Amino acid sequence: MNESSTSARRDAAADYRSLRESFCSVDLSAWTVLRLRGPDTRAFLQGLASQDLESARAGAALPSFFLNEKGRPVALAWVELGEEGSSALVISDEGARSSLRAHFERFRIMEDVEIEGPEGMPPLIGIAGPSRSQLLREIVERHGGTVRAETHAPHGLRIIVELPAAGP
Repeated sequence: MNESSTSARRDAAADYRSLRESFCSVDLSAWTVLRLRGPDTRAFLQGLASQDLESARAGAALPSFFLNEKGRPVALAWVELGEEGSSALVISDEGARSSLRAHFERFRIMEDVEIEGPEGMPPLIGIAGPSRSQLLREIVERHGGTVRAETHAPHGLRIIVELPAAGP
């Protein structure tokens, strides 16, 4: 066993202990975030997804495979539908960064849908552990932001954090 693998194991053990006892953050900034807008958004995604997005309620965040014309997966992503089906956020891991938008663009022919991202989208960070709420509250207070929770039965709770944009 070399020194770097010993160090990595020690770091992993410390991270796991932190996750169990306090909190742990995960840098998800390389993940793929796409925003779709337009009156045909829900129907457009329905035609490409394995999940029944047509009957999903607004605000739901559902996992779905996006499939090519042969039914093979292009990406596994979470889809959060906006109000009235006119917008959606699609979030996938970094492996889909180059392929998912190209896949959407390929099948967007007559649909009234605009696609933004992944470049220019806000970065993601994951926070987990028993002290995550306290940490989130401290971050929001320190930066003059707001936090609110919305219940989305039966799928759980959605936390919305808004922080002011950084100055120039």
